[in-house]
Amino acid sequence: MYYSIKILLVQFILVQKMKLNFIGSVHFSSEDETFFGSIEGIDDLISFEGTTVNELKKAFYESVDEYIELCTKLGKPLEKSYKGNLNIRMPAELHKQASRQKTFREIV
Repeated sequence: MYYSIKILLVQFILVQKMKLNFIGSVHFSSEDETFFGSIEGIDDLISFEGTTVNELKKAFYESVDEYIELCTKLGKPLEKSYKGNLNIRMPAELHKQASRQKTFREIV
């Protein structure tokens, strides 16, 4: 069994002082007692894991560094996690139901 938590892992400065935002989805496996995740919002698969939060954060940074190095080496454009905003208004009850459905679907 694993638990799912989506978090914004940080904004940081890398490669020629460009500001890059990457968003990671983080899950926890109770069987392995390991946090694991991947970068969201890009077409490539970048994953990371750790048994502590510090290990997870370090693995996240290392994965992003490796992704940037590989893109640079291959001459491939660097993708970033989606940064746009989508704001919509809806009744509070509908928002509550949508949130519960999203949570339920991530668990199943």
